[in-house]
Amino acid sequence: MCDMSDSINELAAALSKAQSCLTHAKKDSKNPFFKSSYADLTSIVEAIKKPLSENGLAYSQLAESSEGLVKITTILMHSSGQWIRGTLHLAPVKNDPQSYGSAVTYGRRYGLQAIVGLSADEDDDGNAATGNAPPKQPQKPPAPKPDPKPNPKTSPKSEDPFSDANKKPGINYKFLETMKTVKAQIVELDGSDAAYYQCLGTHGAEKSNEIMDDDLQKQVYKDLMSYIKNKAKKQKTVKCPDMEDAEMPVEDCAVCAHREGCKAHEV
Repeated sequence: MCDMSDSINELAAALSKAQSCLTHAKKDSKNPFFKSSYADLTSIVEAIKKPLSENGLAYSQLAESSEGLVKITTILMHSSGQWIRGTLHLAPVKNDPQSYGSAVTYGRRYGLQAIVGLSADEDDDGNAATGNAPPKQPQKPPAPKPDPKPNPKTSPKSEDPFSDANKKPGINYKFLETMKTVKAQIVELDGSDAAYYQCLGTHGAEKSNEIMDDDLQKQVYKDLMSYIKNKAKKQKTVKCPDMEDAEMPVEDCAVCAHREGCKAHEV
């Protein structure tokens, strides 16, 4: 609410001169809620008292409480008797002396700034008087999840070439299915797929779907099956009749190693 004397011509002229001498009030107080600086009441008074007094101006501020509100009335007066006044209504966050005191200080500061036209604040500390929550900080987008670490027990080359995403024209998928089965047999025999990829490497490939030539596919299959057959043979044990039926791997039978047609060691 604003009010004034019947005439304010002399007051207006004096205020115009005072405003030409006003400087920004120092922002020497910190707002921990808004993380900003602002000019407190003392800084504002220091900024305006000399320009006002040199031009025949003075001010007065009154505080009262009514129906849970704090009312701050600021009156700007001129030596001619002319005056203007305005009232701010504030609602303290709590019904205690601290909240009322904070509201009075806040109201005096802004009432005085407004009536003389002083610019000071980059941000206010009204949260102390009104209970406004500090502004929410913009949330950072969630950090991208790191790619899952490869399982050291699984070769990075063991990707499935049979998914729809990996199918490409010109690839012999029957060969790839066969290689998948062959690889499983090698893993069962050796406990790893190292021999499988070693064989591919000797033919210049890292993965089976890189082998496009039909003849090369046949050669790779032949080499792998030969490896599986020899590995299985080495792991097979039989009862050797010439060694009192003792069970031993075929390759370790000294008596029958060179005996052609030995049925006990036939594989």
